Amino acid sequence: MPTLTVRDQDDVNVKGRVSRGLNICDALKSLGQTPAMNCGGNAKCATCKVLVLEGDKALGEITEKESKRLKSIELEKRYRLGCQAIILDDVVISQSQHTL
Repeated sequence: MPTLTVRDQDDVNVKGRVSRGLNICDALKSLGQTPAMNCGGNAKCATCKVLVLEGDKALGEITEKESKRLKSIELEKRYRLGCQAIILDDVVISQSQHTL
């Protein structure tokens, strides 16, 4: 089982084992967290956007919905939509609102 770690700045707020194949939002729910998600996980709002701090290769491929919703610079900087990014292995993310 992969480990999902949510870090804001240098503090670890959430860390736990999650089922492989869950998207980040569902993994957060399995850890008792409430992810930001205004559109219900349909990749229409980007409120679930996360920054991948470690393990960007531990996530599934970028979906077509993500590539339409996120700017190319965001994708280059390792931003993903939590409702679309599938966890395959250990990953560390930040949910803080980031601006480019």
